Amino acid sequence: MSHQVKICAGTSTIALGERIASSYGLNLAHVNILRFSDGEFQPSFEETVRGADVFIIQSTPPPADNLMELLQM
Repeated sequence: MSHQVKICAGTSTIALGERIASSYGLNLAHVNILRFSDGEFQPSFEETVRGADVFIIQSTPPPADNLMELLQM
């Protein structure tokens, strides 16, 4: 039984995520980052990831938003 693989990237590593996905013959999964006026944000997947093996590419150095974005995905 083969699992579907999804590769997605945070906003700080989109170019790297695209290169990694391309090297595996995949398209980068679409993630929508909704940003609110108070600085908060809400990431959500634009496609189902249920049952898939999901790999999230994201750097975690400052600003702290990078780490929070990764944790919320």
